[in-house]
Amino acid sequence: TAALSVAAIKKVLDLVRELKAQGCSIIIISHRLEDIYQVSDRMMVLRHGRKVCDTPVTGDINTFREHVVAYIIGARDDFAEGGSKKSNDKLKQD
Repeated sequence: TAALSVAAIKKVLDLVRELKAQGCSIIIISHRLEDIYQVSDRMMVLRHGRKVCDTPVTGDINTFREHVVAYIIGARDDFAEGGSKKSNDKLKQD
């Protein structure tokens, strides 16, 4: 949806909602977190081609964004080597 107009994005998201209501599974690849938040039940984050997060889409948009950004920047990794969750202090560098 990155290159689409606001009206076109709305049409795409409306179509996704319709298909979802019909029971269809849909895979969306996007950097637009607001779009993902609006239409998704679950989401995954890939970092350098590797899955670092697989989570339900829950909470308010701001909490969701903070949660996802931590994975995007590498501050969290639910699938770190050895299977344990990794949390480094990248978010605490203020």
